[in-house]
Order: sequence, then structure tokens, then C-alpha cells
Amino acid sequence: MDMSTPPAAQPEGLAVVEQWLAQARSGQWPLPNVMEAATRLQQAGAAEAACLVYQTWVAATPSPFRYVACFNWGAILGELRKHQDAEAVYRMALAMAPHFAQARLNLGHQLEHLGREEEALAEWRSVYDNENPESVGAEPLSLRLHAFNNAARLLEQLKRYDESEALMVRSLELDPRQGDVAQHYVHIRQKQCAWPVYKTMGEVTHNHLLMSTSLLGMLDESDDPALQLLTSQRFVHEKVAKVTDAPLHKGRKREGKIRIGYLSGDLHMHAVGLLTAELYALHDKSRFEIHAFSWSREDGTALRARIKSAFDHYTPLHGVDNKRAAELIADAGIDVLVDLQGLTSGARPGILAYRGAPIQVSYLGLPATSALPGVDWILADRFVMPPESLQFYTEKPIYLPHCYQVSDRQRVAATPPTRAEAGLPEDGFVFCAFNNNHKM
Repeated sequence: MDMSTPPAAQPEGLAVVEQWLAQARSGQWPLPNVMEAATRLQQAGAAEAACLVYQTWVAATPSPFRYVACFNWGAILGELRKHQDAEAVYRMALAMAPHFAQARLNLGHQLEHLGREEEALAEWRSVYDNENPESVGAEPLSLRLHAFNNAARLLEQLKRYDESEALMVRSLELDPRQGDVAQHYVHIRQKQCAWPVYKTMGEVTHNHLLMSTSLLGMLDESDDPALQLLTSQRFVHEKVAKVTDAPLHKGRKREGKIRIGYLSGDLHMHAVGLLTAELYALHDKSRFEIHAFSWSREDGTALRARIKSAFDHYTPLHGVDNKRAAELIADAGIDVLVDLQGLTSGARPGILAYRGAPIQVSYLGLPATSALPGVDWILADRFVMPPESLQFYTEKPIYLPHCYQVSDRQRVAATPPTRAEAGLPEDGFVFCAFNNNHKM
């Protein structure tokens, strides 16, 4: 049968699903067959039916491997964002096999999604503190590293930096080759103003830490443009897919107004959103058509609503892969695509590699070179991008006459506190910095 579309849309597909459910109810169906059927259903876009097959089989079959079926069932529920249901199913698996490490790891993820961080940390702790966790088809070390690294990540989000750093150290001592962990280790020391930032341990050398530093971390650590370029090039080499196909904008018909697209996941209550809120409405709509291509979160703020309303067209990219996102940009006939993120957190530089627009420009989010092959220009000023440093930029500069940074003139400022309210002396000069401490 053709499973390329969901079985619910095909009468013959429904018949096969009913057949599979009957086999699942029999109590005699081998688990490999169950897994194959569930996989085919998932591939056909029928994840709910796959869950039903597992649920039916687990309820009817007295197999010693029911915990494996529960694990797979829970994984599908997690993908469906049914985190509470997934939690219940993972707990079923653990009731059958209390030492099943993979189920504890995934249970931790569901608890995190449900906002129960301490419970998630406890599940991961039970795995990383076990020197030989039990598993199905996985190396115990990989499971411990998964637990260490996710616990460290969550602790960092909770701003429990010292605890997070301690777990990163333990993880790197087990496997010093983990570049991503070394990157977060460097940055979390920056967040704590822990000097020297490049504190070595075991087989983790200064060079390894330097070469693992993120671009934002390097901007905090060094003003050497060569090091910044090196960091960007390493990221692009390791993380951005190499695209050899013809640019997607080739052969697209362009007519009418000049179409400008903004690419960002920060068009909400974020520094980029706050700074650019007025920008989009200031375009001359008689000459330009303004598009947003965005995976920004819906934070429910007035700022978010204001930003979205300023665009002529808003295309959400949640769940859209990089190539398809670039195709949407090309299909919209975008003439100039402005990337507002570069290599900052949550960026999607892979979209730019497909060249959805004939002109692609970097602006605002990253005041440095991204080294992305798909970015031609960077909007800057001569302070952010000194002419003597141009040899270290892969982009060509478009210099603005004064300051490159836009700001929102309509933002309502709060009433300034008195010195007494701020705990400051009545006289004397006060130094203020409103950045994160690692940016000072």
C-alpha cells in the first residue's frame, strides 16, 4: 500500500491500520513487527496512529520487552508535544525496567518541558552519577554525557552558573573532545567573571578552549579581528551545510516594488526587537514591500504585535527546514534579504547558504564578521567595522554616516529613580552598564 500520505486519508490505509491493531490486540505480535508498523505510520504523518499501535500492543502483550515499546511510544508523544502523556508512558517503562537509563533521560526532557526543572535535574543526576547505567543499544558513556550536558544546560538557563560549570568540568573530564561543551564552559566562566576564562583541566588544553569559543564569546574575550574571523570560519565549517546547488533566486521573475525581507528569530521582547520596532514602519511603502521571515516566539507582548503589524507580509518559519525557508524567500521575490542574527543564539545561518535573494546583508544582531558564504554585505559604521580591519571581514561594508545602530524613538521610558531609591550617594559620578556582565 502507498503510505506516502496519512492512512486516515486512504480507505486502504485505514484497513491496514485496523489489521495492525488487531495483531497488536492478539498478544502474539513480535515487537520488531510492531516497531516497523509504527515507523511506517510515523513516516506517513500518522503519529497518533503509531501511538495507538504501541498502546494496544503494550496493553495486550505479556512481553518482557514492553518497556522498549513504552520508550518508543513516549518518544512519539514527546515529538507531538504531548509532554504530560509522554511522562506517564516513560514512567510505565521505568516501572517495568527501573534502571533503563534512556527512559530516565527522556523523562527528564518531558519534565523540563512541563516546567518541573528540579525533577528533570534529579532524573539526569540518577544517570550521570551511575558509572555504568543500564541501556538498550547505547554506550554507557554516551548516556552519562547526555545527562551531564543537559543538566548543565538547564542549570545555566536557571542562572545557577557555578553548578552548571561543575557538571561541564565532569563531562569534559570524561570526554575532552566535546567542542560544544568546551564552548559553553568558556562562556559560563565569562558570565561569572571567572578569570582566567581559559582555565584548563586534564586533557583540555588552552588551544582546545580557544578553538571552541563561540563568536559572541570571542567578542567578549578579544578585540583581535583575526581571532574573530577564525572563530566564525570554524563555526561555518562545522555547523553550516555546504550548498553547491545554483542559488534559489536564479530565474525568479521580479517586478513591481523592491521587496525587502528581514530574517530573524528575535522579533519579540529581545534587544533586536526593542531596537528595530520602529524601523519596519519607516520604509517608504510606495517604493518598498516589506517581508518578515521569522521563527520568533509568540510572547504575547504589545511589542511583538506592533512589530508583526508593521510588515506587509509575515512568514513564520517554525518547523520549516532551511532549504524550504530559502525557497519561500525566493518564491516571495525578495530582492534584498537582511539577516538580523548572524551567528548569535538561535540563528539559522543555513537558510542564507541557499541564496534565496540576490542580495543578502547582515545587520545589527552581530557586529562582527559571520564568514557566511551567503552574506555579501554588512551594514556598519566605522567604529564597529574599522576600515583597517576590513581584511578580516568576508562581507563588504555599507557604512552608515554616524551610528549603525537603529533605536525605537516611541519606546516609553520608565520614571527614573532617585539616587536614594537606587541606593546611590547624592553626589559623585555613577558608571552604568546595561549589558550582561560578560559584555562589559
